[in-house]
Formats: sequence, C-alpha cells, structure tokens
Amino acid sequence: MPLVCVNPEVQFLPSRPVKHEEGLSFLPGIRGDVERPDALEMTFQDLQGGKHLLRAAGWFARVIQHEYDHLQGTLFIDRMNPRTRKSIDTAVKRLKLATIAARPEAS
Repeated sequence: MPLVCVNPEVQFLPSRPVKHEEGLSFLPGIRGDVERPDALEMTFQDLQGGKHLLRAAGWFARVIQHEYDHLQGTLFIDRMNPRTRKSIDTAVKRLKLATIAARPEAS
C-alpha cells in the first residue's frame, strides 16, 4: 500500500546503528554499505492535511530514511564512509562519463 507523506520530519530514536547494502535504480550496478540508525519517528501530513506520527524500526526505518534523504537532496553514496565510497568511485565515474556521452547534445 502506498504511503504518502507530506512535509515529513524525521527524529531518530535511541537505537544501535545498522549497516546494510543500499542502491538506486538510476545507479545500476553501484551498491554499498550504509550505516543508519535502526529506529525513528516521523511526523507528516496525509493528502487531506491530517497529521500523523509514525514510529518505525528495522528495515522500514531504513527505507524511510533512504526516501527522506531524496527529499533532502542526499543519495546513499553521500552516506557511505570514505573507505566504502572510495571502493565505488571508479564505477561512479564510468557511469557519469557514459551518461554524458549518451546526451543528445554530445553527439
């Protein structure tokens, strides 16, 4: 079931950080471990303006954080520790060059 969250605000709850592999469909083949808090609460409005409080832990909390990051202009690669990020730098650079070369104005 889709969950629409208007003007979400996330607060992390006391929890242990958990490391798990993440990726994005528009970064094919690029994946890496990201450490995130394991519990949160989110306040938001629904499409009718009703206010809600959602508490989440585990995988659902990770998904919320990942999607909330998009609203903040942050990608999972921005959350990686420097060593993990360095391990994917070559793949990111290759994808960037391929994307630039595929632009119509590049022809």
